[in-house]
Amino acid sequence: MEASINRDVLESYVFCKYKSYLKLIGQQGDKSDYERLLIAARSKVKLSAIDNIYVKNQENQVVRNIVLTTSLLEQGPSFVLEAIMEDDHISISIDGLKKVSGVSNLGQFIYIPMLFHGGCRVHKEQRLLLELYAFSLLQYQAILPSSGIIWYGRECKTTTVHFNSDLRKAKKTLLNLKKMCRTEEPPKLILNRHCQICEFSQRCHDQAMQEDNISLLRGMSEKEIKNYSRKGILTIAFLCRLWNFQLHDLSNP
Repeated sequence: MEASINRDVLESYVFCKYKSYLKLIGQQGDKSDYERLLIAARSKVKLSAIDNIYVKNQENQVVRNIVLTTSLLEQGPSFVLEAIMEDDHISISIDGLKKVSGVSNLGQFIYIPMLFHGGCRVHKEQRLLLELYAFSLLQYQAILPSSGIIWYGRECKTTTVHFNSDLRKAKKTLLNLKKMCRTEEPPKLILNRHCQICEFSQRCHDQAMQEDNISLLRGMSEKEIKNYSRKGILTIAFLCRLWNFQLHDLSNP
C-alpha cells in the first residue's frame, strides 16, 4: 500500500490504529447518532472561533484555505485558518495557526497550532492531535512550537496546551503512520472505549468475536493486551486456560 494521510486518517489514529488503517484503505462505516452530534458540535465551535478571530483582527491579517509554504508564513499574517499541510505522504487540513512572539527562520515570530473541538472537555486525544500539528510545523519554521490552543465547548472557550520540548510522542506517531502507508499488513485489532461511538463498531466487534480477541475483555487496558500478546496469548480461550492452570497450581501446592 502507498496511501496518503489525510485529516480523517490522522484523527482516527489518535483514537484507534485499526480505525485509521480502515480509513487509509478507503473503508467507510455507519456513523452513530452520537458521532454525528460531535461533528455538529465541532462545526459550531469552528464557526464561533472563526467569527471571534475576524472580529478581533483586521481582515487582511487573516488568511484562509491555503496550502502552507514557508514563503507564505514569512509574510506574517496574524492567523492562518484551515491551512493545508502537504508532503510526500501527508495532506491534512489544520484548523488554524496563530502568530506569536519568538524567533524562527520566518522572522521575529513563530506560529503555534490551533484545534477546534466540540466536546465540553479536552482529553489526551485532542492534546496529541494538537502536538501532531505542532510537530508538522517544524518543516516551515525550523522550530517546534512550545504550546498550542484548543477552542472547545458550547461557550467556545480556549485553553493553552504546553508541549514537551521534543514532541517525541508526536514524532513517533507520524513515523508509525507513514510506515502503515507502506505496508499491506493491518495493525492488530484492539477494541477500546472509542468503539462505543465509532462507525466501525459492529464490524470490529464481529471480527473480534471471530478471532476470540482478548480485547473483548473490556476491563483490560491496551498495555495489558500488548503484554499478553508478547507472550503469545492472543485469545480469551488461551487466557482462560492459563488462568485455570494457575488456579490449579495454587490449590495444589
